[in-house]
Amino acid sequence: MVGFDSDVAHKLLRYMLDNPRFTQRQMARDLDIDHGRRISDFVRWLEDFRYVIKTLDPKTGLPLYEIPSRAALLNFYSRFRNIQTEKAGPTYEIGSEPKSAMKYLNDNGAIMCLTSALGFYDDYGRDPELHAYVANASLIDEIKTLEKGKVRVNLYWYKYPDDSKIEKGIRVTSQTRTIMDLYCNNMAYLAERLMPRIWHP
Repeated sequence: MVGFDSDVAHKLLRYMLDNPRFTQRQMARDLDIDHGRRISDFVRWLEDFRYVIKTLDPKTGLPLYEIPSRAALLNFYSRFRNIQTEKAGPTYEIGSEPKSAMKYLNDNGAIMCLTSALGFYDDYGRDPELHAYVANASLIDEIKTLEKGKVRVNLYWYKYPDDSKIEKGIRVTSQTRTIMDLYCNNMAYLAERLMPRIWHP
């Protein structure tokens, strides 16, 4: 299995970003995935491009893998995924102000993403538009019936489900997923302050 176009590949990538030194066996255990070709082929593929470096654990002598540069790996990933191709329809205009529009989306199952999620982790950059993942088309159908409002809302299909969290009563993508998405939306610069905060060398 090579490439990033699968839920499993995204789980593996996320794991590598959060654990830049890993063994395939531990990865399989932590993700509850069979330690087989799905993992080994993906790791070897990235190894061929030097985004993963294979070494030996000095204690056990067993293979140990390292990510020399998370930013380089994320840039490589962004060549395969453009979040704008996952957009669910046009930009909608709802509500009278961002806070109430965000609450409406949250109450109807949406997950804040991109800059709308970043705002819960960092105050670098303010986007007047809202961005959210949706998994159910019924929300989009409902939004179409609403009276036109003032807040511009961009919705994206939740193509690669991942864990999310609640921040101040709003469901948002995790910090790692937020960074991944920003890279895939030509907004890597907005993640520059968050990355060293959550990922230590």
